[in-house]
Amino acid sequence: MNGFTLVQGVALAGLAALIARSVWTDVSELRIPNTVCAGVVLLWAVYAATNLAAGSDPFILQSILWAFVVLAGGFIIYCLGWMGAGDVKLIAALALWAGPVLLPTFLFVTTLSGGVISLGYLGFRWAVRRLSVTPGIAGYIPRRWVSLVDAQAGAPIPYAMPIAVGATVILWTLYQGLIGHGISGTWLIGHSA
Repeated sequence: MNGFTLVQGVALAGLAALIARSVWTDVSELRIPNTVCAGVVLLWAVYAATNLAAGSDPFILQSILWAFVVLAGGFIIYCLGWMGAGDVKLIAALALWAGPVLLPTFLFVTTLSGGVISLGYLGFRWAVRRLSVTPGIAGYIPRRWVSLVDAQAGAPIPYAMPIAVGATVILWTLYQGLIGHGISGTWLIGHSA
């Protein structure tokens, strides 16, 4: 393992930790801190700099361009009220990591898992509400579930969970390149410097 691989491994571990933090804060507070999004961008800059230092320039400028395209599209989605600003910023920051090749897969997996998680979340809310007033069943529903669902009535669904599922694709791909090919395969599967 060379120094570049070590730095990239630490950057990937830091990215995983920031993704976990985004999920925690979004679920508990319905917000994704700007520090998380800034940290994702900063770690990408470190990761990209190690690629440049190793003599590899895999899609860095294209990654920046596509991140801005994702941010612009996300701004429209935010203005329509379909997604929170923190979600949009996190997706744009992760677009840097995805690059032009992984970006469609990242967005597809995020969207698909977002639909599944949203349906599950709404289904849970509906089931708890219905079952909490059903004679014979109401006593078996924990009171804290009922109070949680009542408190969240009309609240938005935290989208950091599906973003994290999509980010797992990025992390897994980059990690596989890191352990399998060293610096030359760290950006994308099938790409070599």
